Amino acid sequence: GVAIVDRFIFGTFGGRVRVWILDVAEVQAFEERADALGDLGRLFRMFPDISAVAVVGRDLSCVIVEPEDTAPQIQVPSGSLVPRRYKRAIEPAVQALPAFLEGLIPYWDPMPAFHPDSAVRIEIKEIARDVVGVAIETRRRIGERARKGNPKKDALMTLGEKETKAIDGLVKGIFEGSIDPAEVESRIERLAEP
Repeated sequence: GVAIVDRFIFGTFGGRVRVWILDVAEVQAFEERADALGDLGRLFRMFPDISAVAVVGRDLSCVIVEPEDTAPQIQVPSGSLVPRRYKRAIEPAVQALPAFLEGLIPYWDPMPAFHPDSAVRIEIKEIARDVVGVAIETRRRIGERARKGNPKKDALMTLGEKETKAIDGLVKGIFEGSIDPAEVESRIERLAEP
């Protein structure tokens, strides 16, 4: 029931805020409408990626509404139902919006300096050999549990050292850059050919 003069969305990786500038002298008039929070609740259901709606009046007073403000809540410890209510106070938009965004952005410690000498070295050859060996052995165990006469059992039971070396070489080639990752599927198919 209130005209929106202007609207826009801003945010960070922590969330997005939909800002509505309403055709009311001050936000207090909008806040006093009994059905306003129910209407905003429908908005949050339609746009689940929105963290909050900032309702701004022509005087640039602002109230920020979050999804939890738009639903009745259970009061603790009495267990009674509390009606919908605005948790945040009305403030000038120039203060309310930056303060809300600061709450969305997590605090990051300064990044430490990286020294080339302290780098962790990974021996991909050893890791690849172990991982491929475990994967082949797992397939063989699955084959052992299959029923007799099952073609899958026969195929899995033939897996061994030859396949381990071939897949190990494939992994190393991908890591070193000598094999294009797009070729992996065709190379595995060639390995499977009799």
